Amino acid sequence: MKSDMRQEIYDRWPTVYKLGSLALAGMVAFLLALKGRVFYSISEGVLLAILLFSLYKTKSFSVFPKKSVLVAFSFFAGGLLLSSAYHGEWKNIMSALDYVYVMLTFFVMYIGTRCFAREDIIYKAITVGGMVCAGVFLEALFYQHIGTGRLSVWDNPNTLVDRLAILIPFMGAAFYKLKGSMLWRGLNVLSLLAITAAVCMTRSRGGIAGLICGLLAVGVLYWPMCKCKWSYAKKMVLSVAAVMVVSAMALAITMATFSRGSSDTTRKYIMQASYQMFEKHPLAGVGLENYVAENMQQVKSMQEADTAESTAIGKAALHRHSHNVFLYLMATTGVIGLVGYVIFMLLIWCCLIGSVIRHKNMMLTWAMMAVIILLNVHGLVDLSILHRKISWMFFGMLGLTLALADMKDEICEQQSDKVETL
Repeated sequence: MKSDMRQEIYDRWPTVYKLGSLALAGMVAFLLALKGRVFYSISEGVLLAILLFSLYKTKSFSVFPKKSVLVAFSFFAGGLLLSSAYHGEWKNIMSALDYVYVMLTFFVMYIGTRCFAREDIIYKAITVGGMVCAGVFLEALFYQHIGTGRLSVWDNPNTLVDRLAILIPFMGAAFYKLKGSMLWRGLNVLSLLAITAAVCMTRSRGGIAGLICGLLAVGVLYWPMCKCKWSYAKKMVLSVAAVMVVSAMALAITMATFSRGSSDTTRKYIMQASYQMFEKHPLAGVGLENYVAENMQQVKSMQEADTAESTAIGKAALHRHSHNVFLYLMATTGVIGLVGYVIFMLLIWCCLIGSVIRHKNMMLTWAMMAVIILLNVHGLVDLSILHRKISWMFFGMLGLTLALADMKDEICEQQSDKVETL
């Protein structure tokens, strides 16, 4: 069963519909893969052209996101832009616009999914993305692209771990949905094992802890969200509380058990410097492009005050971010940017929780919840979701997930209307 616009495109331009479906699948596959940026760009270009054609011909605007989602993005993007504009420096405004540009991936993926999605192809595309990642991992092992015992694959291990870990919940969702296809399930499992091994080889404490937190929290939440007949408000409070408790315990245990001495000390000073920036500029921070210069000044004053830790403090001056998403936003965008980010996350979380309450077997929604927990937990000790490569994957898969959830709602509404008519 298709939405009105999907049905119209399918009936009037079947070739266009098939081409749009393939372009969307290509976007999904190469969005998740560590390689294939060129193929992703080609798929995105084809999909955009077909979308513009379809929107012009059908003159339909029913495929756009819900108001709550638009409000969430308005808070996040508005916070970044407003805090950057406060400084009156073009370099900060352009940096904020660059991140807002990455958010557009969400809208391309959302509208494309609403117009052309075929669930069987989507889950196969996710598996293909996992297979490409597994191939990159095996290539890294073959050519020994491993430095100091940590898998890097031409990327920082702390960034790479998120790009790999995001795949694991989505691969699990794809495995669940690929029923009746033993070949695709077999490829999915083999790729999943390789990706899991790659995640472990990055030896990123925060990333691995975030993945465990995400999977554990989602597992804990499944029964009360789907089985208990509680009110929506109670389920929302429970979900937030469960995520906070599980995440805090897992991260604390991980960081205490696998301490890295000088590295942890350096991060402590980076975080202190970021908080001092926030204290001096609480409303709009120091600006996205001014962080490095301000960090060096703060670290220099700390080094003069504490000569015993001069080496660790000196290393802190070389970092380009605060190793904490919330502190980085506080330091660079102040209260304006931080509040926008928190509201964005809460509203998106509410949308996802509402979806799993209505449709407990929406595995992609459960996977997206695990990814949000993963990125925010790792974000307590690294930049995580604010890194361009990771945010690109996050916004794209968020668009896909919410679009499929909204399509499921429409199908249920149509079925209930038919029952009432009969």
